[in-house]
Amino acid sequence: MAKLEALEAEKAELETRLVAPTPSPVRLHPNLAELYREKVATLGEALKDPGICIEAIELLRSLIQ
Repeated sequence: MAKLEALEAEKAELETRLVAPTPSPVRLHPNLAELYREKVATLGEALKDPGICIEAIELLRSLIQ
């Protein structure tokens, strides 16, 4: 009888979870692709600067690893 009551309690908990509202989907910025493109272009221009080129490349390599 105890096992039956435990299963009934579990069933009630699962039904409660099913009734709960689902979380809203992740919403991405509508202009995300263009923002990314601009940031990559800016990075490309920054890497052309000989003063920071070597250090920037080393930092990027460490991030990728």
